[in-house]
Amino acid sequence: MMSKLYEQIYKRKSVRKYSDRTLDNETKKKIDSAISTLKLFNGKECTLKFKIQTYKEFVNDKKLNFITKKMVIKSPYYISILRNKTEDAYINAGYCGEELVLRLKEIGLDTCWVGAAKVFDRGQDYIIGIAFGYSDTYIDVNRRRLNIEDYYEGDTDLIDIVKALREAPSAKNSQPARLKFKDKKIVLYNNNKNNRILKDLNVIDMGIALRHLTLALEENNLNYKVKKEAEEFIIEVFNESE
Repeated sequence: MMSKLYEQIYKRKSVRKYSDRTLDNETKKKIDSAISTLKLFNGKECTLKFKIQTYKEFVNDKKLNFITKKMVIKSPYYISILRNKTEDAYINAGYCGEELVLRLKEIGLDTCWVGAAKVFDRGQDYIIGIAFGYSDTYIDVNRRRLNIEDYYEGDTDLIDIVKALREAPSAKNSQPARLKFKDKKIVLYNNNKNNRILKDLNVIDMGIALRHLTLALEENNLNYKVKKEAEEFIIEVFNESE
């Protein structure tokens, strides 16, 4: 049986239509608790900040420059992810943000990553937003994805890891994450790094994919170490007894 958090990988779907239902105090506490448990991809405590806003507060934030407000999903709530001097902030925004997305789904809330806003100054804290609330439509979890064999190279019996990676959301459904299996190591790399339009968003996508991958390893009772080398991630996998 899948753990509840891991199960949300297959239940989550990007939702763009929400009801006006508001959050009760108990749900707000669960969100705060979920944020407090987040870890960076290196295992350290998450130093990113997660700013919860209403839709009106988000679209009227004077620090943000929207490509067009028509692209902003009209959800009752938004989470703005702020760098707060965090190293590898874009990767970690995806890594921590996606775990938060899955935890929100676990408590009955739907979400969608929103990349329609840019900061006026690259040095500012804002990285990306997540729309969330209660869906007012039927959610069909079928997704447009590539064939499973298109996501990896090499021989492996860890197909569950590939399946979890395949479910990761990405900007414009660009699906940049790819895997190479060699011995007891997994290399995670960006197959879309030459796309200038999606450059920053695809870095976030790689963090999202990495969290799906590590959750799948944890679900299979495998220990791992993650090391970032240039634009790739080397994941060393080993059994508990090793």
